[in-house]
Amino acid sequence: ASSASMSSRLTALSATSEEYLWCRQEVDKAFDPVHGRRVCAHLIQKVENQHHADRFRDYSKHGIAGRSRTARLFHGTHYYEDIAENGFMMPELKDGAGRYVSVAGSGGVPLMFGSALYFAPAATKGAAFGGPGGALLLCEVELGKTVLLDEADPTLDAESVRRRHGADSVFCEGRTKTAG
Repeated sequence: ASSASMSSRLTALSATSEEYLWCRQEVDKAFDPVHGRRVCAHLIQKVENQHHADRFRDYSKHGIAGRSRTARLFHGTHYYEDIAENGFMMPELKDGAGRYVSVAGSGGVPLMFGSALYFAPAATKGAAFGGPGGALLLCEVELGKTVLLDEADPTLDAESVRRRHGADSVFCEGRTKTAG
C-alpha cells in the first residue's frame, strides 16, 4: 500500500464523547492490589488508520471462518507511534531452544506465550508493560476462539495454537483485578 494509505491520524477525544467517557471509566476503575498501583490518564487520543481498519474488518469477516469475537483490551508500550503508523508486529526472534524471546536489547527474555500480541483486560496490567513514559493503548482485538492456558509456553505461535488447541488466541488468568 502507498504511504498515504498507511498514514495515521491522532485526534484528541472530546471529554464528553462516548469513547472518551468509556475509556476514562475503564482507566479510573483500574487498581492493581498486588503492586498498589492506579493508572492515571493524562491524555486520551484516538488513532485512525484506514489501512489498519480495513485489515481488521477483512480478517474479522473472512480470516477466522465465522468465529469472530472482539473485545476492547489494553496494550502498554513505548512504541505507540510505530504501532499507530505500521500496526502491531509479531515477535520473530527465537533463542537456541526454539523459544520466542523479547528483543535483544532486553536480554532475550522468553515470551510467556511465544510469538503473540499481548493484551490485557485490566488497564493496570497493560500500563505495567508500558512503564514510565509509555502509552496505554485501548484496542479492539479480534480474539476468535480462545483457549485458557495456565502454564507458559514460549514456543507458541499462531500455527501451533490452532494445531494444538484448535483456537485463534490464548487467555491466561492474571493477578491484576479491577475495582468496582
